[in-house]
Amino acid sequence: MIRNLLLLALLSLASATPVLADEIFSLKVGFASLDADGQFAGENGGSGTRVDFENDLNFDDSQDVFAEAAVQLGPFRLSGGYLPLEFSGNGAINRNITFDGQTFTAGANVASDVEIDVFDIGLAFHILNFDDGPLRVQLGPELAVKIAEIDLSFRDTSGGASENVSATVPVPTLGARGRVALSDFVGVVGRVGYLAVRDNSFLDAEIQLEYSPIPLLGVFAGYRYIDVDVDESDVVLQSTFSGVFAGVLARF
Repeated sequence: MIRNLLLLALLSLASATPVLADEIFSLKVGFASLDADGQFAGENGGSGTRVDFENDLNFDDSQDVFAEAAVQLGPFRLSGGYLPLEFSGNGAINRNITFDGQTFTAGANVASDVEIDVFDIGLAFHILNFDDGPLRVQLGPELAVKIAEIDLSFRDTSGGASENVSATVPVPTLGARGRVALSDFVGVVGRVGYLAVRDNSFLDAEIQLEYSPIPLLGVFAGYRYIDVDVDESDVVLQSTFSGVFAGVLARF
């Protein structure tokens, strides 16, 4: 339900019609390759074995398509983004692992999937907003809400036990966003946000280079770093996700 509502909001941003001359609509679609470093667990009654992304089950990288749409109204920038993260691992475990109350014994061949859909709604206010000259500079605070839909699974591939836990975790973040560009030809964009709420925290930072060889259309590439700490509804996730991304952009 939450996913459908946020996707609808993202589509609404994409269809928004500017009413002021200095408004800018932008759309970015790209491909991200992120690796995971950290641990997760499926708890039942407050206990569960921490599973390590690097040392257990040979988890692969997440490689998927993401999207972002934004509308700028004077100094305000409203954005909506969607980033899917999918990691899977398969192999014989070298220790007993308890997941959601079920113990998987050492030597069993186990498959595990970690799926995280990150929805991002942000509002930035550019205190510096020089966007109508050859050199464009925008810088200001940004308030965002990150909503992570997390699904963790653990199953014995021989047909034995199979367990799954999931949670939807909203975490607001407070940070900053900046952009320095030569017109719309080439520019550097940076963004960072963080906040801890109860047992959950979310740090999201990225930097990217935009290049538009022709008006309105271009390409971009960058690096993203996400640090998530979640303890919610039997889901424990303490991990960082980092890597590169690239894609195409359009401005109207």
